[in-house]
Amino acid sequence: MYSEFFKNKSALVGLTLGTLLLLFVVFVPIFSTHYPNEQKPSRKLLAPSVENLLGTDQFGRDVLVRTAVGGRRSLGATLIVIGLTLAVSILIGISIGLVGGIVDSFFSRIIDILLAVPTLVLALAIVGVLGVGFENLLIALVISFLAFYTRLVRSYALSIKQRPDVITARLAGISWTRIILTHIVPDIFRQMLIVATLDLGGIIISIAGLSFLGLGSQPPDAEWGAMLGEARFYFSNAPHLLFAPAVAILLSIVSANLIGNALRDVQELE
Repeated sequence: MYSEFFKNKSALVGLTLGTLLLLFVVFVPIFSTHYPNEQKPSRKLLAPSVENLLGTDQFGRDVLVRTAVGGRRSLGATLIVIGLTLAVSILIGISIGLVGGIVDSFFSRIIDILLAVPTLVLALAIVGVLGVGFENLLIALVISFLAFYTRLVRSYALSIKQRPDVITARLAGISWTRIILTHIVPDIFRQMLIVATLDLGGIIISIAGLSFLGLGSQPPDAEWGAMLGEARFYFSNAPHLLFAPAVAILLSIVSANLIGNALRDVQELE
């Protein structure tokens, strides 16, 4: 699988873009002489120059450094959301899929109710209950994506439960715990990893969109969506403020989608 993946052109392009983006967000703040929250009112809204490669914002802060630091927050939050969603959905989905009966019916109805509400609408409602803040935004997104992922995991678990190797293992007297850890979880995780990779772009957009509305990162913290939200007020005289976070979001989404498509194509070849 891995050899085929690295031969895939989409994978190579996606990994290249992703690697360049990661190098940018990791090393630019380390080697820059500017600080992300350092305000210089006398240098506000300056166009890109040698000293400030992407210009400065309304407070005189360096846009390049803030974009890199904002990338750490945005990409890190995306990985946290997808990681927690995968972990919780695999745990719940396998449990209700294997237990079955009234437990399966009960949780399935809850999942149906959650799936009836659009993801962003549900996230907005949860943030409204928990309050504005980046941590609350991440919790809201995990809950919002959890229903869809749990349903997929449950379906995979029900399918794997009927596989010949699992049935043979049960007839041989192997415990369910061992079967789950050696047969069910690895297969489901591989399947869900492809789904999660394809969803990375959507999660990045969700985090940026809600932060753009002021529901995520709060000033002075840098985050791509929040930076776009602040920049819209200065578009007429400082359009460069929109460029950096917008391009960063675009590149991260393209990278994630290319990698996800490559994983899906390799999986279909097996």
